[in-house]
Amino acid sequence: MTVWIFGVKMKFIFNYLQQAWAGFNLTMEEGLAQLSLIVSTKLAIKGQESCQRITRPGSAAAQLLTAAQVQLPQVLPDLGTRVVSRKQL
Repeated sequence: MTVWIFGVKMKFIFNYLQQAWAGFNLTMEEGLAQLSLIVSTKLAIKGQESCQRITRPGSAAAQLLTAAQVQLPQVLPDLGTRVVSRKQL
């Protein structure tokens, strides 16, 4: 049942982005590729808590976010989580 709910949510998001990005001359994959360029950088000051600063999106990504009515925060708390890729690079 959980997989079904996930599938329904993903379909809803996909449809929403298709409608929001209808005025752009790009595929869903190209739009998501633009958004994948947005990254975060860990900021750490000795003796203080650290945080993750989100880079400012490029103009294409910013337009896509605006069309989808998404606002990114400037910073996020650093939870100390590590992302591990099981793929050999």
